[in-house]
Amino acid sequence: MMLQVMGQPQEPVVKVIKPKFHNHNLIDFAPEHLHQKLSGRNLLTCLLMRARFSVTDSSSESYSVQKTQSKDSSSRRTLLQRLNIQASVQIKKKPGGYRYDKDIGLLHFAITIERKLSSFHKSVPEGEVNVALLKEILDKHRLPPVVSIAEDGTAIVGQREYDKRTNRVIGFSLPLRCNGFPDSLASSVRTAEDIVNLFEKYERAAVVITVMAQTMDEQIPAIRIASFCSNNRFTADDVKHRANYIEAELNKLGIRMLTYSADGDSREMKMMRQVLNLGALPPRLSRQKKGRSAQQIADETGWLLKRQWDFFAADVINSAVPVQDTVHIGAKFRTRLLKRDRATFLTIGKGIASVSDLEQLLTEVTKGQHHLKNGDLNLHDKMNYDAVRRLCDPCVTDILCDKVAGSEVTCFYLKLMRLITASYLDKSLSPLDRIYGIWYSCLALRYWRHWLQENGYKLDINFITLNAYMCVEINAHSLVLISRRLRENGTPHLFRPWHFGSQSCESFFRLVRSLTSTESTQVNLSGKGFFSRSERADAANQLLGEGENDGVYFPRFTHAFEDQSQDDGKNISFNLPSHLPSDEEIERIIRKAMVDVDHQFQLLGVKMRGKKKFMFNQELVQRINVSRKDKEHPAALIDSNLLLELDDSGAEETAVEENVQPCPDAGDEYDIDVLKSLGMAQLRDFSHLVSRQLESSAFASIICNNGSQIVVKKSAVVWFCENSVRRLSNDRTLRVMQLANFSERRKLKITSVSTRKVVQIGDWCLFRNLEGNGFFLGRVLSFAYFNSTKKSISMFEWIVDQKDHEVGVLCIWYKLDINQSIFSGKLIEVHVHHGFHPCVSYICSCPSPTFTFDAQGSKQLFFTNATVNQLSNFLKDMTLSRD
Repeated sequence: MMLQVMGQPQEPVVKVIKPKFHNHNLIDFAPEHLHQKLSGRNLLTCLLMRARFSVTDSSSESYSVQKTQSKDSSSRRTLLQRLNIQASVQIKKKPGGYRYDKDIGLLHFAITIERKLSSFHKSVPEGEVNVALLKEILDKHRLPPVVSIAEDGTAIVGQREYDKRTNRVIGFSLPLRCNGFPDSLASSVRTAEDIVNLFEKYERAAVVITVMAQTMDEQIPAIRIASFCSNNRFTADDVKHRANYIEAELNKLGIRMLTYSADGDSREMKMMRQVLNLGALPPRLSRQKKGRSAQQIADETGWLLKRQWDFFAADVINSAVPVQDTVHIGAKFRTRLLKRDRATFLTIGKGIASVSDLEQLLTEVTKGQHHLKNGDLNLHDKMNYDAVRRLCDPCVTDILCDKVAGSEVTCFYLKLMRLITASYLDKSLSPLDRIYGIWYSCLALRYWRHWLQENGYKLDINFITLNAYMCVEINAHSLVLISRRLRENGTPHLFRPWHFGSQSCESFFRLVRSLTSTESTQVNLSGKGFFSRSERADAANQLLGEGENDGVYFPRFTHAFEDQSQDDGKNISFNLPSHLPSDEEIERIIRKAMVDVDHQFQLLGVKMRGKKKFMFNQELVQRINVSRKDKEHPAALIDSNLLLELDDSGAEETAVEENVQPCPDAGDEYDIDVLKSLGMAQLRDFSHLVSRQLESSAFASIICNNGSQIVVKKSAVVWFCENSVRRLSNDRTLRVMQLANFSERRKLKITSVSTRKVVQIGDWCLFRNLEGNGFFLGRVLSFAYFNSTKKSISMFEWIVDQKDHEVGVLCIWYKLDINQSIFSGKLIEVHVHHGFHPCVSYICSCPSPTFTFDAQGSKQLFFTNATVNQLSNFLKDMTLSRD
């Protein structure tokens, strides 16, 4: 939205569409001419800077943006009016003339803004931790010295470029030191030979790893404290060393690292399991109380909760508590629910959690009731976090249970998603409600996993991924550990779980990619481009924090799950507790969750005795840290299904070829060949312009073929050595493309009982049993090939005339209520071992049944009288034809 200048009167007439900002006098939309003047600059940073100037410089009336009591009309102009007047005056200026009028000017020159932005440039070299900047911000805003650290990576264009400011080549994956960070000095170049050596020794980087520090304040954005390029091949030990180093550096300045967050990466996951010692049984309690060492006392303190609570599987740690990003966990659950290939289906008791239930809901119920979108069920859009939020809405579960038959397990699955996300992200919950929600989900997943193993199901296709399950286990234990630590430290007001995640990294990546010039669509960038834009993003974030002290609130991006707006435009107040629950209260609420989970599974047709169903699986403890060598010998493993379930392993170690001895002279020969090629490249000679020392400058000398020496730019040498750059697609819609969306597929409405040419997902069909002497009615949920080579092919319909014996159908099965050869129309759900049934046993398709209350007042599925008559006649004719 822009200002529109109507005509050319002496005082411009302005048409304003005001946004909903906190302070209209300070921030209004800039005039349309402003974009022309700042083409190629970042307009947002400019406006933020000007608003900062306007508030802090109160001595000059021309800079003031607040309305005063003066009767002078010029002093009562708003920022919007002043911007419009300046834009009109600037257009009349001659090229090269005086272009800044201090009487009405509000926007500084670009060079002035760049000079001011440079004052915020306090970044450190690649691979260093900027704890000094974090300490300065905490002291400046008088914030508690407690932060939440998050680590994440984003993909970059694989291009290596020379940076003249640091005299380094950026874009290489440098070797990591013992602290988990690379040595930036390794990429410093003094001569052309140094550049050639870099290209020979190091791989190009594929990602940029960024570490953010989130303060315990709602208005202060997260602070970037470290970034470095990587080929994404580091190990769990590197992650552990990096976290320990960051915590040690923060402790030197009196800053406490409360949590360390990640987004489910396998290396970080392994580090968190090791830190929590997850699932390991404590040793027997020593009877000797005297003469124990401090380490023995500390170990017994760490095993305290494991001894007291049989359901608790983590140690009490003194270092930063590991936390997995809750938004990513919700996305993992959504992806698993939408997945149909490889014969995947999620079953509990007599039901199945299926995306087909949600598709039928979108077909039969209007959008105004459930608020879902067609794209919410798009499997290929795995980063659609807003879809997770809409799926977790309680109204979706309520409508699904009432309108779609056999959807009880799907409703339960969505309930788990809602409790997992709300336990950390819902700002209105009390600490006990948070603990109840996350532990209800954790205990339910343990129960579900144990039941699948006891009943012969495969965890890799009938359960959520091990990565997602371990994320829930880590977050359940970490929430208790964080609550106990803050209670013991006497800081319950710092219990803000919505800050304990890696969304601060995601927000920073979005900001960096959006810092482009006007009308630019270039969102991908190289390593050098990332660091260049990061400095501007750091300045923007610091300006946002500075505005809080001056009463200036700028609009900020709202993350998924962060929009707390409710009806009547009111916001839910944060629940900042004055005290945290005791150990007895925590145990009591978790025991209550056990009872509720057991009751819920009984409603789903599952009943198991004993406490083992709620315990952490000890076989899983022995195998979650399985190495690559162990996988090569599956005979040594106890649970063979666990190999398929370990979707997060294998990335922690890289294969190293043995028996390959590089030639010692190969590198020297390579350097000589490249330098000879440089001599023939006919690069521009800068010898007549460069007089200072070359090693610390942006120039280097090379020898031409004729023996003469010339001076060239180091960036030219890097360009010459660079080749086959890995490109990223600018089209972000590619990730959300799929073969066919369910709303676009041809859906034939079934109005009568008949044998059809096509069977689609959601149809109610009659199939013969395997023995051929009976039949069952089923609602089609999914199709899959029995042949293992075709299991990855997604199917949405089955052509009846093809008679393909390799295709199976997954259904919720029912039997017809027949008494004395008379069909009453009632459908009775059948409890079977779920699997794929051959499609060739298809008999006919039927109209969908409806929910009706029977004589006892319970809700049952019934066919209409017309369907009952048609189905009875169809079965009678089929029997006669067979005879």
